[in-house]
Amino acid sequence: MIFSLILSSAAAILLYTGLLFLIISIRKSDRGIYLIFALSSFLYGIHLLFQIMAIQQETIPGILLFFKPQVAVEIVAGIFWLWAMAHYTQVKPRRLLWLLTSIFSLLATLNLVLPYGYIWQEVSGLQSINLPWGENYVHLMGIPHPLIVLGVVSNIPTFSFIFYACFRQYQQGERQKASLLAFCIVILLISTIHIYLVDAGVLPQFISTVPFAFLLMIILMSLQFADEIVKTELQLQYYNAHLEEIIETRTRKLQVTIQEATVLKERNRLATELHDSVNQTLHSLIMIADSLPKIWQTHPDEILPGLSKIQQMAQGGLAETRNLLVELNPQRLVDKPLGELLRQLAQAIANRTSLNITTCIDRESTLPPQVQICFYRIAQESLNNVVRHARATQAEIHFNCQHLDGNSEQVKMLVRDNGLGFNQQDVLPSNLGINIMKKRAEKIGAILKITSQPHQGTEVLLKWSFPCSL
Repeated sequence: MIFSLILSSAAAILLYTGLLFLIISIRKSDRGIYLIFALSSFLYGIHLLFQIMAIQQETIPGILLFFKPQVAVEIVAGIFWLWAMAHYTQVKPRRLLWLLTSIFSLLATLNLVLPYGYIWQEVSGLQSINLPWGENYVHLMGIPHPLIVLGVVSNIPTFSFIFYACFRQYQQGERQKASLLAFCIVILLISTIHIYLVDAGVLPQFISTVPFAFLLMIILMSLQFADEIVKTELQLQYYNAHLEEIIETRTRKLQVTIQEATVLKERNRLATELHDSVNQTLHSLIMIADSLPKIWQTHPDEILPGLSKIQQMAQGGLAETRNLLVELNPQRLVDKPLGELLRQLAQAIANRTSLNITTCIDRESTLPPQVQICFYRIAQESLNNVVRHARATQAEIHFNCQHLDGNSEQVKMLVRDNGLGFNQQDVLPSNLGINIMKKRAEKIGAILKITSQPHQGTEVLLKWSFPCSL
């Protein structure tokens, strides 16, 4: 009873270890070694369960019913254990491994097919073995089968390969792993030699110590694997923390670079606008002013149109300058009423182009800064698109604020032109101008609608609602 309890405990440990490493193999990328190790542990635990059932029998047929699958499962467990050692030491002579696998597979098959397995040619009876603590269990007696020699001979290259693999592993710097494996193999080899000597009659009958040697090896190697897994997890945590630090540092540098590039781009744009608008306006004013004295002498009646032209261009240049000052200081976009900003924007664009822009401001309301900036930028982008692409002669900006049902109001802005228009189905998703306007509208929770048809102009409608108490 005590012996069965000991074997049951050993089987439970092996089965639990196999399940644990099976779960680990699912999580790990290098799952091969853990999966093979788990299967060998599982199979040896099953082998012990068969052994428990065999020692509880009292007849030869009853013992053979469990003894034959017990030995077969043990051999298959040895095959997986052999491959596990090859993966563990990274020494993989595949021809030798497949040769030993073939021999052990043949022995496992013959053990199931032959009447008494490959160990016994004939079973003559049962022998009672007395354990040190007073418990007895029966053991088969008979004539050994000649095939047992094949099993003994096959174990010679098996243990030789594993000791060689330990030596190679030791040479490669993994001294702790190699020493631990060599210690386990020595214990297992002593237990294997002991059982062969008992079966040959050289030593008195006693229980096989191979299961306990294998259990010791499983426990020690499990601790080694666990230590490696913990170290790997700690290294991964360190690498992840280091990687996050690198990403954060590079992100900050990238943000600084983007900000610098944005500032530089904005400066270049303002410089271009200064050259294309204010500079040209001033140059035209100088040319007209220089020509007025000559015109006065020859055609006095043309003085008034020239002065009117100077006044118009001066007003346009002043509007353009104010617009550029707003661009240089974005705070001005929230300090002034939106209607005034829209009129100033329209006058500045009309001054440097042939586009006639009318502005209609019905009713204004105090808007949050981010909302006012969004309306201004979308109006600016819409008019710039008209200038660049529409070939329009007229454009309109309508802006009003109206009460809705309940306690809310709605701000509405419409930018419309009489240009070429476009087919909205032909607009690519990557269109930068339209995407920027949509993102600005989404950011404040506004509704943006763009309507256009070829040769029928374009309308950009922006609506934003807010509570009256805002």
